[in-house]
Parts: sequence; structure tokens; C-alpha cells
Amino acid sequence: MKVMHCLKDAEAAWDTWVENQKLRFHHVSGLITEQEVVRKERGRPKQDAQPETDTLYVLNLIYTEEEALVQQARRKASRFVLATTLPKEWHNELMDGTAVLGLYKG
Repeated sequence: MKVMHCLKDAEAAWDTWVENQKLRFHHVSGLITEQEVVRKERGRPKQDAQPETDTLYVLNLIYTEEEALVQQARRKASRFVLATTLPKEWHNELMDGTAVLGLYKG
């Protein structure tokens, strides 16, 4: 959440932020909301005094994770190579990749 005093500044901040992001696994959307904030002065206010208000623009970012891309990256990162000198058949068992991995992991 970022607070701005001008709508154009908030829009420019959003545009700049979007241009600088290189997001692979998330989708980000932004929402600029307007908030009225009462300006409080020191001391006791006069009886008929209307409080002054400031308008602030708040930039809210909403992140959503792209689950399919995350799972794909996890699968890719979890690959490894296991080299062995075992023959294709060992102790009367066929040694395919699953069997070799089972022996390795125990």
C-alpha cells in the first residue's frame, strides 16, 4: 500500500512499478482508492469549525499466484541425474530408472 496526494502521481507510480517488474509466477493488479482524511490541528477546535479534510490516493496491490507455472517450475527444478554402473539386470531384477532410484534412496 502506497499513499499519494495526487491521483496522477498514484497512476504514474503504478505505471512505473508495472514497467520495472519481471514477475514469472504472479499476476499483480492495482487498485487506486480515494480516502478522505480529517486534518487535525493542535488544540481545541472552535465550536462552529468544520474540520478540513485531505484527499489521499492509496495504491493497493493484489497478488495472485499462477499455480500451474509454480508447479511446472518445481517439477523442472526437482530433476536430477543419477549415474550408475549397475547392469540392466541385477540380482534377477530389471534395473530401470525407478528401481535404481529406489536403491539409491533406500
